[in-house]
Amino acid sequence: MVDISIIVPAYNVGSRIKATLESLFAQKTKYTYEILCIDGPSTDDTRAIVESLAKDHPSLIPINYEEKNLLGARRLGLSKASGRYITFCDGDDVEADNAIETLVSSLEKSGADMVSAGFYYRKRHSCRATFFRRDKEYDQVGIYKALLKDTYVRAYLWCKAFRREVFDGTKIPVIDHNVYREDAIFNFAACRKVKKAITVKTPIYYYDKTGDSGFSGASKLRIMDFVRVLAYERYTIEKLNNRELLDFFRKMKIRRFFQVRFDLFLNKKAFTKEEYRKAKRYIRDCLKLLSDAKPLPIVDEPWEDFIAAGEGE
Repeated sequence: MVDISIIVPAYNVGSRIKATLESLFAQKTKYTYEILCIDGPSTDDTRAIVESLAKDHPSLIPINYEEKNLLGARRLGLSKASGRYITFCDGDDVEADNAIETLVSSLEKSGADMVSAGFYYRKRHSCRATFFRRDKEYDQVGIYKALLKDTYVRAYLWCKAFRREVFDGTKIPVIDHNVYREDAIFNFAACRKVKKAITVKTPIYYYDKTGDSGFSGASKLRIMDFVRVLAYERYTIEKLNNRELLDFFRKMKIRRFFQVRFDLFLNKKAFTKEEYRKAKRYIRDCLKLLSDAKPLPIVDEPWEDFIAAGEGE
């Protein structure tokens, strides 16, 4: 068993994966770690690069995955991980050399189940640090509220680490396509068992926005996925049976409406005029159901298969 497992999904990132993995090999830490790189199914040289690097780096474990599905790739990596703690890194980003030391030492010292750290937001001609003004501690209700706001504690998965036990028995839905906002699903699923979470000020990760990820790409499915993920968040909160959190979720309805509508606008070119009008009505009707005080309807709703995928394992 190692101290921490780093799960790295990689799809058609041949131009970047070497830099990503080398940033992990170069970690300055006293903790032991393994790197599980899940390639699937790249059509460039991603797999060859990973397998070549693995010959010289015993900590790197290549895993072949034959689906273009980021949720599935992360979940496969999780099933193979042996670490006491779990963290994630995208195959086209770079970890700062203090990442593992910061994440593991923070969890060890605090006894927390989850830590979220700062990061660097890198674009083509700029790089700025996004960090917390101070270290902070949250209980379960507090961390769910922070994730729902998605402003202070962002829903990104790669700037976080978790105690391994929070994933034991945790059901994470996977459906037949790559899901937009899949980070939120992992976070919400894991936090069912998170009793204590912390934030640390130190930036540990370079989030690279100079190009598209191999898993990215706009499509009409993005809008349905956005709503499905919101439904999964609502469903998770209902399962916790916490009235305070449910009320908080419902109070976020105006913000959620504008978030989804803005995402629809950004993807407007993917729709005909009539499809775009229907999508706007679809968003309105779905968000009305999600913000209702009654229990979330599931049968014959757009998110039925999505929630069933998480509950049926």
